[in-house]
Amino acid sequence: MPKRGNGEGSIYQTANGRWRGSVTLPDGGRKYVSGRTRQDVATKMAPLAAKASAGGHIPVGRVTVGTWLPTWLDEDARPRTRESTFSDYQGIVNNHLVPAIGSKRLTALRPDDISRLHRDLLSKGLSTGRVLNIHRVLCRALHIAERWGYVEKNVATLVYPPAHHESPTDYLDTAEVAAVL
Repeated sequence: MPKRGNGEGSIYQTANGRWRGSVTLPDGGRKYVSGRTRQDVATKMAPLAAKASAGGHIPVGRVTVGTWLPTWLDEDARPRTRESTFSDYQGIVNNHLVPAIGSKRLTALRPDDISRLHRDLLSKGLSTGRVLNIHRVLCRALHIAERWGYVEKNVATLVYPPAHHESPTDYLDTAEVAAVL
């Protein structure tokens, strides 16, 4: 069997019988994948090896939501928003997002995690408008994570936020205004 070239990776069997493969990243690090069979691992490695050889960024999954959100606040949100908007974003991140999903790896965040976040926030008594605002902040943060190469896809765009309906405003008629005056 011929020797593999640089960056093509390696596949080997572990002690527990599973197969594991690794691809060398452009920055010198490694990305590991696992599977039940050698063919499963080879299938998972093929797009990673192609992307690595083309010089593309491959998310490695070490960054958690709790470490990404403060980074996003400082690096992207602060210079691009007014102070009052930034303060609101900071409150949303610190009070709602980090306590709920901060321990999740950024690359492991799934649509059902975000849907569960919506349900939990609504069950705590937050209004649909506030939950919608929290969803928008998370969506913006994940959009920048996607643009910067930390995640492959912004999973917040896959989840519909709760519908926000403004309640109709009741105005006083002339008789009621006269009674108030």
